[in-house]
Amino acid sequence: MAAKDYYSVLGISKDASEEEIKKAFRKLAHQYHPDRNKASDSEAKFKEINEAYQVLSDKQKRAQYDRFGLTDNMGGFDSSQYGNYGGFGNVEDLSDILGSFFGGFGGGGFNEYGTPRGERSSRGDDLTILLTIDFLDACFGKELDIQFERLIKCSTCQGEGGFGKSKCENCAGTGNEKRISRTPFGNMTMMTTCHMCNGTGSSFKEKCKTCTGDGLEKMKQTLKIKIPKGSYEGLTLKFTGEGNFGENKGPAGDLYIKIKVAAHNNFVRQGDDVMSVIDIPVSTAVLGGSIQIPTIHGSENLKIQPGTQYGTVIKLPGIGSPRFRGNGNGDHIIKIQIEIPKKLSKEQKKIWEDLAKSK
Repeated sequence: MAAKDYYSVLGISKDASEEEIKKAFRKLAHQYHPDRNKASDSEAKFKEINEAYQVLSDKQKRAQYDRFGLTDNMGGFDSSQYGNYGGFGNVEDLSDILGSFFGGFGGGGFNEYGTPRGERSSRGDDLTILLTIDFLDACFGKELDIQFERLIKCSTCQGEGGFGKSKCENCAGTGNEKRISRTPFGNMTMMTTCHMCNGTGSSFKEKCKTCTGDGLEKMKQTLKIKIPKGSYEGLTLKFTGEGNFGENKGPAGDLYIKIKVAAHNNFVRQGDDVMSVIDIPVSTAVLGGSIQIPTIHGSENLKIQPGTQYGTVIKLPGIGSPRFRGNGNGDHIIKIQIEIPKKLSKEQKKIWEDLAKSK
């Protein structure tokens, strides 16, 4: 099998300098990294580029390749055994190349926020609270104070985690340390999180006793919130930056309040409409009349037509719940139930018997 032309793979001449080799590799690594290039052949191309770089960036392997067209470990080369993207002879190079795109490689020089690992911070967790509110407060809205616990910057150490801060001696403030592993290609240098400072790049003469070193303490907070008019069961309100603070003075997460609406004795919500059931005397159902009914806006006069049947539905427009983030109100829907007397006097019984006979 013909040997691969690694110079053509990297697009360089055979007399290319070490800097030209690295520059070509950087450019192609950016272009074909599978996390950035979604083409079906990007991973295979990336492995080929890395394979060429491993050989040409190593003086001994390059000399052997130039003379014989292969190196000691070619022919049996299997890049897959060294991770998804091949066995990197110099992981620090790749970390440096891809750090700004992918947050570092193998614990490289940048964290997920693009800042040096020795200065890294993490965003705090979001919080979710279930809040039960009154039925009428959900309809008309209300301002109220809520209390909850969250992690904030430690008041004792101001979020530092301790006192007498200095640069970590083990990692020189970078937050990383090198680990060297032996591979068939020689020694492989990996960058990992410093085990002494946990990646912060700092150490303290005295750890803060209040927060035990993480810079955070749990405190009860009071927050004034506004429940919007027309709020409904299951509505979630977001309050940016009111969640837990992050470690190492990281930004706070968000607070989410999920609304639960308490049941009402007389009313039920269906969207913006309010529904209720009204009992009327059988005489009113037969003869008709007017009755006063409760609504969320106050008492209303309802006209009952003669011969109204059990289960009749009557709609009162515009006196339901105010619309959520809209104008106007829904409707009030009334279902009629008829009261049937359970006990009758002799006179009442006689009247009903006469009515029955008159049919």
